[in-house]
Amino acid sequence: MWTYPTLLLVHLLATTFWVGGMAVMHLCVRPAAVATLAPPQRLPLMADALRRFVRGVAVAVVAVWLSGLGMIEVAGGMAVVLRHVHLMLALGLAMTLVYALVAHQWLPRLTAAVARQDWPAAGAALSRIRMLVAVHIGLGEARRAREVNEIYGEFKAIDTAMDKLQAGDLCLILVDQVEEAIAHIAARVARDGA
Repeated sequence: MWTYPTLLLVHLLATTFWVGGMAVMHLCVRPAAVATLAPPQRLPLMADALRRFVRGVAVAVVAVWLSGLGMIEVAGGMAVVLRHVHLMLALGLAMTLVYALVAHQWLPRLTAAVARQDWPAAGAALSRIRMLVAVHIGLGEARRAREVNEIYGEFKAIDTAMDKLQAGDLCLILVDQVEEAIAHIAARVARDGA
């Protein structure tokens, strides 16, 4: 049986690779590629780098979940762990869903567009990945919740949240209509100039 310190070490290493790697790709690799390469060189580079990274993250995701659930088991189960552990599980699920969107929806679109040398479509797919990575990094850095609201209706929830957001805030909204929600947020940001 694994000890709590061993599980914690695995959890921290896997999380560091996952979230830290996303930050490096988002904050360092992509800006450097934009500054130095034209789209026909930059987009294949980014597609290949992301493809390689996503494979490694698949292993990290499994390690994070197994070690996290193992720590809960060692601690005595969900009934005895503190409230922040429940929040971390919710954040972990949201981060896993973002990863799944990147790995299974947007990266294949980027790769296919690059293979066709359709640079506008590849650029659009990479922009969507970039937005999802920013959300992912924000989730990974979330430390505490100040407010939790249950609002029925995705677009009402989005509008309510965007009306309250201030600089430095992170907002998590669970949606079923992902594409429509992203379009609604983009329209709102364009309208408000946020």
